[in-house]
Amino acid sequence: MARADDPRRIAIVDGWTERASFVAGGARELAIVSESGGGLAAISASYALLRAGGPESMAANARLQQKILDGTDDEKRLAISITPLNAETEAAISKAAHEAGAELRVVALTRLSGTPAKHDDALRSLRELANAKPGSDAELRARDAAVSALADAGDTSVAATLVKNLSDQAPQIRWRAARGLASLGDYAHAAGALADDDANLRLDLACTILAHEAAASR
Repeated sequence: MARADDPRRIAIVDGWTERASFVAGGARELAIVSESGGGLAAISASYALLRAGGPESMAANARLQQKILDGTDDEKRLAISITPLNAETEAAISKAAHEAGAELRVVALTRLSGTPAKHDDALRSLRELANAKPGSDAELRARDAAVSALADAGDTSVAATLVKNLSDQAPQIRWRAARGLASLGDYAHAAGALADDDANLRLDLACTILAHEAAASR
């Protein structure tokens, strides 16, 4: 475990979270990894312990909160994305939403947009990031992520930007634009990407539209 890279360590952690493994020593191993303090596997282990709700859950919650505030960028991103919301972790995510770099701010604001108390303020801040003029590649990525987050939240203020991005030279930008328009229910514009030169984009968009239609018919 100690010599494995992060993906392998996370895979091992996932194995220990299985019920049979958890009760047969997995909980103890998760606690050891969680307390090790470093890497994405430690965050995954802390999350598993918190979700299990056992005697280690309070300490695991504190470690996740600390990673949101003081971890590496990758650690913060994962911790913000998966940590269950409670008073302590929501306060830590709120702090990250105000103080972190642009890319991490988007991650934090996206998470807060799902909470009733922070929803409106989070969307307002995401709109500011979506409309900001990027001064670096990181800020450009943050702007695009903010646009996608707003589309996922059903915010039609980004519709015109998404339609424009359908003709971008970068396949990734076109893909995100098409998915965003599908999230907004604007299939008339999104369907244009079904003729895109990128076969993977066409397939993914078709599956996305079908999934949205299936969800809407339930």
